[in-house]
Amino acid sequence: MNIQKLWAAVLGHLGLRGRGANPDAANQALEEGRSLLDEGDYDAAIAAFTQAIGLNPKCAEAYCSRGDARREKDELDIAIADYTEAIRLNPGHALAYCGRGLACYYYEHEEFDVDEAVSDFTQAIRLDPRLSQAYRARGDVYRGILEIAYTDEGESDIAIADYTAAIRIDPKDAAAYHSRALVYWMIGENEKAIADYGALIQLNPLKLGEAYSNQCLAYVSKGEYDNAIADYTEAIRIDSKDAGAYINRGAAYRAMGEHDRAINDFTEAIRLNPEDLHPYYARGGAYQNKREYGRAIADYSEAIRLDRLSKVVYRYAETVTTYNNLAWLLAVCPHAEYRDGHRAVEHATHACNLSGWGNPYCLGTLAAAYAEAGEFAQAIKWQTKAIEIATPDYDVPAAESRLELYKASKAYREE
Repeated sequence: MNIQKLWAAVLGHLGLRGRGANPDAANQALEEGRSLLDEGDYDAAIAAFTQAIGLNPKCAEAYCSRGDARREKDELDIAIADYTEAIRLNPGHALAYCGRGLACYYYEHEEFDVDEAVSDFTQAIRLDPRLSQAYRARGDVYRGILEIAYTDEGESDIAIADYTAAIRIDPKDAAAYHSRALVYWMIGENEKAIADYGALIQLNPLKLGEAYSNQCLAYVSKGEYDNAIADYTEAIRIDSKDAGAYINRGAAYRAMGEHDRAINDFTEAIRLNPEDLHPYYARGGAYQNKREYGRAIADYSEAIRLDRLSKVVYRYAETVTTYNNLAWLLAVCPHAEYRDGHRAVEHATHACNLSGWGNPYCLGTLAAAYAEAGEFAQAIKWQTKAIEIATPDYDVPAAESRLELYKASKAYREE
């Protein structure tokens, strides 16, 4: 190969060949990149898409596909830039809007903008009303809001409508059935959740363990713990490495008061996936029920450490509860060696931030934390606010009793 051809090959590999477009070669690189993306070789896919862009700088498809690969690598900021360029080149590119919406949704918590993500998904649907993944993705945004918010202000209806649209377009969309079942479970429509999980079991026999495991959430909500444990056990038999099944079976055992069995399941889930905060949170709750406060605080602290290390912030109610539970123990634990008012205030404040300052339990915990720290004016302020926004399940008489303690400059202690 002569020097000129060698240099052309190098430039082609780098995506820098010439200024003129070469559509045929660009399409070949684009197809190669898509194959690599499907295989999960994201770095090689990005190189191929970059080559396609170098060969044809106006190829919106290459920018969109490179955004997909970068999103899979959690390189979300530059993925957003790629999707934006694809949209600039082709304003009618529905998949680019959908991809950018997903990247916005999973971006760092401080940068996350629900409105931007929803706007992109809505535009994708307008451009392509048959794009089922856009409906499902928009439903996921509203499900995420529902998971961290204490009240449902219509998010469940929107999410269910979007998942239903996705299923109508693609009746084999297992992810949509799974997500819709979760929303039904969260709003207490357990029979509908069980029906969706039943459909999921029929649709995806390769993931029977996961389907059985999730179906049990609805059984637990109905108080049918024996059915739940039987299904979780079947899920574990099908896949002994299903950490989620161990977590959920442990939750069922904990609800039945069998805390040692629950702890065993949570411990196995931690062994299988030591970077997941959820089994630490769950085991901390079981230890708290057993009044083993030191172990509970250790597990809650580890869950929070993992949350802070996570590149993508968890958007689950457990995250709020983890911060809240640790703050509560640090504020009101009957054993003085475990109490720390200033740390309690820090974690309670974070729980309030995550829950949008609309959760009476989190506000009550913040009040208890301030009382333990000796800041009784703040304790009175937040306990009063908690009572003002109390929900039907919030124990107002107990809250009022704690408020009287704070007015007398006394901290609250659990028995």
